[in-house]
Amino acid sequence: MTIFDKIDEEKELMTVDINREIALPTLAEMGCRLQSLLKEYEKAKKEAEKPFKKELQKINSIYNPKIERIKELKEKIANKILPQITDKNLPVKKKLNTEVGIVYIRETLDFSIESFDDIPREYLTVDTEKIKEALKMGLEIPGVKRNERFTVVFKSS
Repeated sequence: MTIFDKIDEEKELMTVDINREIALPTLAEMGCRLQSLLKEYEKAKKEAEKPFKKELQKINSIYNPKIERIKELKEKIANKILPQITDKNLPVKKKLNTEVGIVYIRETLDFSIESFDDIPREYLTVDTEKIKEALKMGLEIPGVKRNERFTVVFKSS
């Protein structure tokens, strides 16, 4: 049986109106059948890609070293340009015109924390992962309400 036979077999499943009332066992079976169909599609896609992998590796072996070298040179040039145009005694030039293009200077704001105690509360964030860990261990945290959410996972046989 090919993937296309499987698709024909599952056509009614792919076009079913899930907005109508459907019994739970039927929904569960449909979900598992869809999971099975998904696996088939992914497997077929992987097989279809195989003949192209070697060619893609050849292409990458030709172009990737050149691309990496160009990126490296651009970074070195940028590191030489930057001190010249950001001289503290001169206004920063935002744009440099050349015969072959334009170089833009982008300012990126960064910061470091000097004292956590002095930071106003509105600038502090909550560590959600730490809260989840504590809740999983059964701890109660003042100001935090536990909300359980369930997700359906389908496994095909």
